[in-house]
Amino acid sequence: MQNITHRRIVGYIPLSILLLCANTSASAQNSGGSLAVGPRMAVFGECYVPGEPILAVFDSPQKFLLGQPRWQVLGQQIADGVYDAIRHPSQPDVILVTYDNRIRTEQEIRAYDINGNGQPLWSVDLVSLMNGGAGPADLEPSPSGTRIFFQGSLYAGGAILGQLDLKTHQVESLGIGQRARGDLLFDPVGDRLFEVGGGSNMFTYTLGRDACTALGSISGATERSLFIANSAPHQMKLRPESRHLWVAHQGGITIVDVSQPNSEMIVDAIPFSGGEPKIEFAPDGKVAYYAQGTIVNRIDSDCGSPNYKSILNFENIGSQYQEVGQVHYVTLGNKDYLVCKAVPFQSSQTNPGNQFVVLDPVTLTVGPTVVSVVPNTYDFLTIP
Repeated sequence: MQNITHRRIVGYIPLSILLLCANTSASAQNSGGSLAVGPRMAVFGECYVPGEPILAVFDSPQKFLLGQPRWQVLGQQIADGVYDAIRHPSQPDVILVTYDNRIRTEQEIRAYDINGNGQPLWSVDLVSLMNGGAGPADLEPSPSGTRIFFQGSLYAGGAILGQLDLKTHQVESLGIGQRARGDLLFDPVGDRLFEVGGGSNMFTYTLGRDACTALGSISGATERSLFIANSAPHQMKLRPESRHLWVAHQGGITIVDVSQPNSEMIVDAIPFSGGEPKIEFAPDGKVAYYAQGTIVNRIDSDCGSPNYKSILNFENIGSQYQEVGQVHYVTLGNKDYLVCKAVPFQSSQTNPGNQFVVLDPVTLTVGPTVVSVVPNTYDFLTIP
């Protein structure tokens, strides 16, 4: 099973009409995977109406398709939201989530037991740290698993990069960081932290191995910047062979060779216009997928010298949708799927909002289509 984290999903929908296709569950199970078992799922987002779910946990993919959460957390006011979720690095049945009520009176990192009842195990208050700004956003664990890094923006302008010690629950601002709603990623070696999310650059902080174990030692990190594109980079994905970092922005995808510390360099690009691409890789790294507008592209990325070619694409998924959002490669039972977020042109009581569209990763043919339990869904997390 794969642990898929990441980044952002929308809609109004009562649970009674979660299942759009009458035989969705049956068709999914007959396709070769057992959705009655498989990984557990956590779906998160924000609410448009007080009392709507902002976090829901399901015991299996089948429970998700049927709209039967084990537990859920309801928003108390408009724009309450959970904006990222990851597994705890050392407690596999615990998830860590960011919470922001958008009027800045509650901003927290919370821990939940996925086998529990939806009550937080603990939470850390970040209101004073954020100082009226937005956040926290994007959670990224340190390689040692002892700390969590997060982003946030300041009310008076500027941004912060913060860290949470998972043992003491102490938090602090590290005094660096570029933008609140971006992306953070550690390299496999663990001494470099990459950041995008505003402006035109990718920032690299070389921390040193000791910085991954002691709170505060990151303050001496060296910082480098690399121009990516004029259109703000927003997502990073490291190809599984660990050499190439793909950076998505409004003008396309830029490929950065990160194999040599202190000398990151751009080696290729996939230019296009319109929409913000969302990137995903197959587990072996030989095939990449990216969503652009209402098209999901399947690209051959297994090249010694990057040479990318669109070998198949899934064209418009329906006239009612304005774009495909996040794309995730997941293994459910013994079968692989692409699970995509589909964003409609408008969300209302008559237009149920964002949906998850399930595709075959080879043919990109459409399988089940499901409306999320969490109305304004940002994204989901699978938990083996």
